[in-house]
Amino acid sequence: MIGLRRRRAPRPERPWSRPAGLAAALLVAARWPVLVGWVLLAVVAVVSLPVVSAESGELGDVTTTDNPALAVEARSVREFGFPLLTRTIMVQHDPAGLPDAALRSAVDHAEAVARDNGQGPVAAALPVPNDRPLPAVPNPGTTIVTYLYPHPDQDFAAAEAGARQYAAGFDEARDKVVGVTGTLPARAEQVRTLDASLRLLEVASLGAVLLIMALAFRSLAAPLLTLVTGGLSFVLVTRVAGLISAREGWNIPADLEPVMVALTFGITTDYVAYFLSGMRAELAQGRDRLEAARRTTATFAPIVLVAGVTIVAGVSALLVARSPAIRAFGPALAVAVLISVVVAVTVIPAAMAVLGPRVVRLPRSGGGRTGDTPARRALVRALGWRLPALLVAAACVVGLGTLALPVRELHVGLPFIASLPADREVSRAADAADDGFAAGIVAPTLLEIRPGAKASTAELGRLEDLLADQPHVAGVLGPRTELALSELTGREPGVFARPDGSAARYLIVLDADPLDATAVGALETLDDRLPGLLRQAGLAASTEHGFGGDTAAVAAVITQSRRDLLAVLAIALLINLLIMMVFLRAIVAPVFLLGCTILSAGATLGLTTWVFQGELGHPGVTFFIPLAAGVLLLALGSDYNLFAVGHVWQEARRRRLPEAMQSALPRSSSAITIAGVALAASLGTLALVPLRQFRELAFALTVGILIDALLVRTLLAPALLTVFGRASGWPGHRLDPPPPPPETAEPRDDEPSEVAARS
Repeated sequence: MIGLRRRRAPRPERPWSRPAGLAAALLVAARWPVLVGWVLLAVVAVVSLPVVSAESGELGDVTTTDNPALAVEARSVREFGFPLLTRTIMVQHDPAGLPDAALRSAVDHAEAVARDNGQGPVAAALPVPNDRPLPAVPNPGTTIVTYLYPHPDQDFAAAEAGARQYAAGFDEARDKVVGVTGTLPARAEQVRTLDASLRLLEVASLGAVLLIMALAFRSLAAPLLTLVTGGLSFVLVTRVAGLISAREGWNIPADLEPVMVALTFGITTDYVAYFLSGMRAELAQGRDRLEAARRTTATFAPIVLVAGVTIVAGVSALLVARSPAIRAFGPALAVAVLISVVVAVTVIPAAMAVLGPRVVRLPRSGGGRTGDTPARRALVRALGWRLPALLVAAACVVGLGTLALPVRELHVGLPFIASLPADREVSRAADAADDGFAAGIVAPTLLEIRPGAKASTAELGRLEDLLADQPHVAGVLGPRTELALSELTGREPGVFARPDGSAARYLIVLDADPLDATAVGALETLDDRLPGLLRQAGLAASTEHGFGGDTAAVAAVITQSRRDLLAVLAIALLINLLIMMVFLRAIVAPVFLLGCTILSAGATLGLTTWVFQGELGHPGVTFFIPLAAGVLLLALGSDYNLFAVGHVWQEARRRRLPEAMQSALPRSSSAITIAGVALAASLGTLALVPLRQFRELAFALTVGILIDALLVRTLLAPALLTVFGRASGWPGHRLDPPPPPPETAEPRDDEPSEVAARS
């Protein structure tokens, strides 16, 4: 047909697909059975399913049995028949000087344990006063640390209980007992602190999101809906996780439980905000409650579902990590998000259909606080011009890139003791040991060497001197101190060196927290230098060596976590990119939107590094924070991407891109702002847990979500949509201009009519 304009099928009047419309109609029609069904399911879950319980096994939470440091410890025990390392110590300390009675008491108790052949609360005890065998102690005669060795068959809790029972046998006032410390008691104290903080965390997280929802929607029904949806999700998450844990032996570390609580409430609130923003806009246009609920559900349920799947897929990428502390985050958070999404896309539409206008308060005059405010429309209109959009995008990219720069100086560690409040017994005892010896005395590092030929006492002594001269080494216990310790404890020689000279071991005391970034870096430096030190000591070139102890174990975990970081982030990025490509049927937009999320996450980690390492002076951040926060922020950023841009894509089914942006972005940015502030508030309550790692995680997630919601999705993403224009939808055709209505197709003046053409 030559004379007529080419006709294409008109775009649909409604922005949603037919399946979405049918599902929405079904949910609204079955609103009461849906609500009652979920309540009954929650009751059944509470009655019949076990609740999830967090477990902790000291370093077992963060490493595996094939850790090289643990292998060195096990080999040392086999060769010497006596473990040199333990993770529990008792500290006696008096800054004015310990009385002789305190030293006698420490020795007497240790000898009593030896006479009992390990039948008491501990298997062995080794007291070490700070006047010997370390000559360079800062305050000699003020401190005694007694290394307490648990029975081999004792578990985590029993070992700590045995140590405390041993300490209870002392006269605290006369013997100047400060308390029990070490990495094992520190981990136990962390677990107790977490348990004590959970209820406060739940109340604070829920209270924060309820207040935000009440203010945002000016309705008591909105926070009530949030409470019901979040409560149902929380009950089901904890029970389903408990069921999986019981059947599959899936242990959830204690550190993960507060994150599951905050994330469940935060994600649920996000989706409530999305739906209620749409409902408010539909009601403001005069539609009745059922029609408004249907249209809102048809519009937002597909986006919420895909966004939820994106988060689930993103956090599931953590499963490829080898570190248990990182790998455990994957399935636990995936279960939490998946259940929250399923509850949200069914309960919220049903509740909106029941509550109608009561769920949100409409403004007295049209428009108003429906999200489509004059200010938001003006902002979107300004960003619709290419030059302002280009300037805004450039400013955002430069600003976020600058904020990300400090991440180059990021250091990581695992401060078990330093993470605790200063008033805890474990912290006070560690501080006393530091005052009398050095910080590393609470968890010395084991160095085991196996010379290729028989080593002489002189050679082993020279190595001890060389080790003591290394950076951050406060002192060394080795074969040269064998005699002093033998006289003190009554043990036969052979603790540090085998009589035949075939093996020797040293205890290296660092001057830094043994699990923090400084100690880990010092040990890595010492490991690099050790071959040269062995040669200087005159030992054979074939001498083998290995490090054991908590510092070495954490160093191995950190090395592995660096490899995990690359693998996990690569998989998470690929998953997020593929899901956005499929949902948007495009390549260009998903690529630059994912770039926005990467910039946002990088800026967040840069700020976290600057605050905790720069301003607060910490040696580093907890090793799992960069990876866990990075993956969560990538997943949540994709969630906001899909909601904002997905709404534009829906509107583009019937409008040109500029009009689609003007129609969709003011309301979607309003919903994202509410959702982002609520989620940031929920995850920010993690700072109420008085442990350093939770304050680091709370800061990173709160700042990251606010940057993403208030800056990236409000300014950067819309600006890039304008800059790329219709090319954003390449290679799809969703952003092609819609055809004119069929009735407007008339012969053009400069072309002959069909009749004329035929003639």
